[in-house]
Amino acid sequence: MAVYIYGFILFHLLPVTYAPVINYSIGKPSPVPYEKMCQVALGVKTVNNWYLGNPNKLLSISKELNMDNVFEDRVEGIGYRDIGILRTILYAMFEYIPKGLLHEEPNDLYAAYLGECLPVLSDMPIIFSFLSVDFPSYVFILGKRRNVFFSKDRTCAIIDPSVYPVLSHKPVQIYAYNSYGFSFPRQSIPKGSNLVINVSETRKTIVFIYRNDTLINVFLQKNVKEVLTEPGKYDIYIYSYAFKVWKLFFGLRLLSCAQEFTVVE
Repeated sequence: MAVYIYGFILFHLLPVTYAPVINYSIGKPSPVPYEKMCQVALGVKTVNNWYLGNPNKLLSISKELNMDNVFEDRVEGIGYRDIGILRTILYAMFEYIPKGLLHEEPNDLYAAYLGECLPVLSDMPIIFSFLSVDFPSYVFILGKRRNVFFSKDRTCAIIDPSVYPVLSHKPVQIYAYNSYGFSFPRQSIPKGSNLVINVSETRKTIVFIYRNDTLINVFLQKNVKEVLTEPGKYDIYIYSYAFKVWKLFFGLRLLSCAQEFTVVE
């Protein structure tokens, strides 16, 4: 029991980060993109690309989770193999099962993965089905993860290259705007564009903004609006955290990230 308690405490304390300076953004009202904010699941397995799994059941559950579309084709991204068996077991032991017993909503399986910012895949296969029971279930496979992009196509039928991951049931908006219109991750924008970050999470959040891989801003706000005045490549990482002591933030869990807003002269 003592080993479990120590493991539980460490699991929820780590990772830890140090933020030397906290910035403040005057979050003035910003225009909202007229494109639809699409929320989709990627890489999901059914009988179409695996031995087990029901496409109709997947569609029904994805609608309950407010997803606009589900793509079964594999795309580049972070999958369950990248998480690994050990991380999955630790997640089940210290996060999924305990919070389930307390009727609390667990973090997503991928939330403690702090690697490269890529789309998140729900590609864990169903390995057992009997009548209406699947193991693992589609609720577990889909988790809280979704991939977001803005599209003029209201059906969200085509994945846009600007897609970015969100590990929350609540929306996270990341976009830029200027006098020419709206821009999204992996697009070039002129100097002087406004970067907008809106996080709907109720948990404590911390936002990191990098320019050319160098940290330039840290915010403890859920609504950030910054004018990008320097040319370069801007990346955004958003985390929830358990608590802070001095300038140390404990229990980081990824909420969202977006890469390569490229500011040009």
